[in-house]
Amino acid sequence: MARKLKNPFRHTIALLGLAALLVLPASAASAQAKTFTTTSTGIHSEPATNPCTGDAGTFTITYTGVYHLTQNAAGGVRTTGTLTGSFVFDTTDPIRPDYAGRFTETFGDNSNSNNQLATSTFRVRGTGTDGSTVRFHTLAHTTADTIDASTDPPTVTGVKVNFDRLRCG
Repeated sequence: MARKLKNPFRHTIALLGLAALLVLPASAASAQAKTFTTTSTGIHSEPATNPCTGDAGTFTITYTGVYHLTQNAAGGVRTTGTLTGSFVFDTTDPIRPDYAGRFTETFGDNSNSNNQLATSTFRVRGTGTDGSTVRFHTLAHTTADTIDASTDPPTVTGVKVNFDRLRCG
């Protein structure tokens, strides 16, 4: 039975998967690992909910990122990435505080002929317009038979381990 998995890195993972297909073609004659590294910078905004207060708003990040992809001789693929930068959380309710601060987001994925796994972390620390602070950390992990990152959200088949943990404060 397939199920949908929320993954904040789905677009990055799909891009790296495409890069693997274009840059790292599998070859039976190839006996060495192949690697691909790229960097990015940008600004991204989307509607979001503060996971610690439940407040709705818009989350905007300005980031720098680095992504690595390695294909081993057996055809397995490992991707890793880190994004870091600043954020602004503009709360929809004008009575509630807005927040600004720093964030770090990391992910790692491994796939081979037997299974796939994906792990991600997201850390935020910010200060509100009222002087309050927001800090949280998320940790998500899935081990499955397949994780298809080309769908939004990714489709997961044969889940063996799956959790998504949040810690506020």
